[in-house]
Amino acid sequence: CCGGRVFWCRHCHNEQCDGNEPDPLKRHTLDRRSVSEVVCALCAARQPAAASCGSCGVSFGRYHCARCRFWDDDLSKGQWHCDQCGICRVGFEANFFHCATCASCLSLALRDGHVCVHDAMRRACPICREYLFDSVRPISVLPRCGHVLHSDCFSRLLSHGALTCPLCLRVAVSPAHRDA
Repeated sequence: CCGGRVFWCRHCHNEQCDGNEPDPLKRHTLDRRSVSEVVCALCAARQPAAASCGSCGVSFGRYHCARCRFWDDDLSKGQWHCDQCGICRVGFEANFFHCATCASCLSLALRDGHVCVHDAMRRACPICREYLFDSVRPISVLPRCGHVLHSDCFSRLLSHGALTCPLCLRVAVSPAHRDA
């Protein structure tokens, strides 16, 4: 796609090829599973996707997931592959559980007390419109309704005095929580 251009990662591709287009029918994003070739940044060898270069032997990343076509050198992110989600997640697997109803990994702090919303993260953030399911930004699950948005978007709402969920208008936090 994109005239055979090489991109450092799928996020770079998406930013440069209208991946942030708000209209989903016009959006052109790279499906991570469609990546079949990589180009070594060291020796420029084009080759099938793998953990390391078949030509010069350099490792493409300290973390590698062949299913997601994902490479990363920064292990401090705590990457792991969730089979139920079908993608790699960050934040150390021991800190999360997979909720089958919400169809996503959530913080262990929510395990026994969150309100389930079917496919809660398989939609756009109601504030910034970025797709939540594969976003790398932290999320907040609103305690009274279970709707999900980016944590920084939720903080912006609170800073502007909003106390309700932007989707269902239920009270999201008490005024005392906002001022804390």
